[in-house]
Amino acid sequence: MRLLLKYFSFGLLSFISWNYLGILFIPAISLFLSIIIQSLKKKWYVFLVRVFLLVLLFNISVTFWLMGVTWWESTLAYFGNSIVMTIPIFITYLIARNYKHYFLITFLTLWTLYEILHTQWDLAWSWLTFGHVMGNMHYLVQWYSFTGVYSGTIWIILLAWLLNITFKSNSFNKKYFTLFSVLMFIPILLSLQLYFIPQPNYANINNITTYIPSEKNNTNYQKTKKLYYDLENYNTSQLIVCPEVFLNPVNIYSNFQQKHFFYLNKLLDKKLNTTLVFGTELKSNSKLFNSVFIKTKDESLYRIKQKFVPIREFTPQLFQNTLNVPTFYSKNK
Repeated sequence: MRLLLKYFSFGLLSFISWNYLGILFIPAISLFLSIIIQSLKKKWYVFLVRVFLLVLLFNISVTFWLMGVTWWESTLAYFGNSIVMTIPIFITYLIARNYKHYFLITFLTLWTLYEILHTQWDLAWSWLTFGHVMGNMHYLVQWYSFTGVYSGTIWIILLAWLLNITFKSNSFNKKYFTLFSVLMFIPILLSLQLYFIPQPNYANINNITTYIPSEKNNTNYQKTKKLYYDLENYNTSQLIVCPEVFLNPVNIYSNFQQKHFFYLNKLLDKKLNTTLVFGTELKSNSKLFNSVFIKTKDESLYRIKQKFVPIREFTPQLFQNTLNVPTFYSKNK
């Protein structure tokens, strides 16, 4: 019953932290580590079941919104990612089950290595990197700008471990609580200073005009025409930003593209110092690319998205063949 309560509390805290209060992920990971450590003395298959259910609960509570896509894609994402996440924890079990004093360094090393590798392959799901949980409280982790998001993962795991041993066996350890407080509040105070006190190198303020197209404007021509008439007499900033896939497939080799860009050029002729940034799907040789387009009066530049949501946006060739699942976007180096 106590174990079930830990699972429930972990799932609830994961949901709240990833959607509202990132700092609550520290006690969530404290429960996460507690369940893993508690299971180290179990048989390997019992450990695997416990850990798989734990990471599956994490995936569902954090990315519950995937259910709104399709049931089979969300199920594939939940189970596939849970299997991958179980691997570094199981290797930790094989190493640390007989040497529990090596647990922290083993888990910390393997989990951080897993996160780095998991952001590099074709099934990358980098949004679930532990350090990203603080995105909804970014003012507390401005120090990421010096050390990167993986340091945030290490920070959260260390704090969670210190929280565990501070209250180990229902007793209070003052020494570990002091370490926990120092490790937690020094980076936070540094971040608040960086966030609220103007820095000499970041003194300039840039205003941005954001533009969301009406759902009634379905074609590229209608969208760009509406954008022109909405903004031609509007006091826009030097940067106008439109959303991802603002334009539907645009064939980069087609003369018809000029019709799409007619009103964009007309707008930039009126606003000479303005840069327009928008997402578009580019089509070339029957392949579709998810791109960002930067356009000024005299220049145009586009970049192709390289990191995709697995299966939903990009399916590796292996899965295309074995599961007969097509890929939506292509990659371009």
